[in-house]
Amino acid sequence: AGQLGRPSLAALFAPGLRRTTCLVTAMFTLSFAAAFGALQQAPQIVPGLPETRAAVAEALDKRLPEDKQAALRAQWTQEGRSENEIHQRLYAELRRVAGPVEQGFAARATTFQEFGGIAGRCALAVLAVWIVSRRRLLRYFLIPAMVVLPVTFALAGTTSLPAFERGLFLAGFVIIGQFSFWGNYLPRAYPLHLRGTGESFSANIGGRMLGSCFAALTQWLAAALPMAAAHPARVAYAAAGVAFLVTLANLVASRFLPEPASLTLPEDAPNP
Repeated sequence: AGQLGRPSLAALFAPGLRRTTCLVTAMFTLSFAAAFGALQQAPQIVPGLPETRAAVAEALDKRLPEDKQAALRAQWTQEGRSENEIHQRLYAELRRVAGPVEQGFAARATTFQEFGGIAGRCALAVLAVWIVSRRRLLRYFLIPAMVVLPVTFALAGTTSLPAFERGLFLAGFVIIGQFSFWGNYLPRAYPLHLRGTGESFSANIGGRMLGSCFAALTQWLAAALPMAAAHPARVAYAAAGVAFLVTLANLVASRFLPEPASLTLPEDAPNP
């Protein structure tokens, strides 16, 4: 009928929506930061766990034992290759055996995370029916995350593969459940003609463009940590710190999250 307002990015920052847009974009960034800065680091952490190292050592003992490594080294020396090239070739042979073993363990751990995420989304769907306050609903995931994430990465992620897998299930539950929360909340935060624009801005600018950068931040922190530890352990500690801080910031920000006027989708713009 030609009566629907045209969407625009500028309208997201009109007086009646500016606070909502800035806040939910920042909080969406923090939710994605926990996923990319911690959950997505699991494949980097699994190779350092005792069970993975033992499996790699067993595979190397079967497929590339010490005598075979010595024979390869002698062969390359006779061919006139430099010591640096011999080292690189031998390392490549070791990784050819160890890589698939580590990847298999990492894929299994990631499966626990995915099932936890599915459970978190289902729990959000149930809780959203019973809990009217959106702030309270989000805190059902943020408060447990304050404990689950540091324990999963800093403790289980440096000591035990089975414990890390169980922790990843819980971490997926509390982090991925937040994504379903935003899918439930954002349509109620904007009027009809800005609904897609507002949700896309928060998800893509806040989540995918800014939040995904925390994957690089975790790796940078892991390299900068002043500790004598293997790279997987350093990543685990960095992921624990990043996850805790971004979750704490999200919990504080949730205090200011605007409550939707009703559980029905708004059709008109909010009053300035």
